[in-house]
Amino acid sequence: MPDAGETVDHYEVLGLTQQATIAEIKRAFRTLALRFHPDKNGGSPEATVQFQDLARSYEVSCLIRLLGLRAYPHHRSSLVM
Repeated sequence: MPDAGETVDHYEVLGLTQQATIAEIKRAFRTLALRFHPDKNGGSPEATVQFQDLARSYEVSCLIRLLGLRAYPHHRSSLVM
């Protein structure tokens, strides 16, 4: 998880480019969520943090696509959670 004020490339967290479609975002999230889900990793704290980061990146990436924020890099700092 990034430090306060540190920007995150949510697409990079999901292993995607900023041109990814919503379908690609969903597919990447589901694949990674299965891999890092805490229940599949014995409740590992590291897996829990990774899963939370993936979920946050999924939500932000979908919102960016749905809202049509084409200038995403300019909005990055306001989208950091």
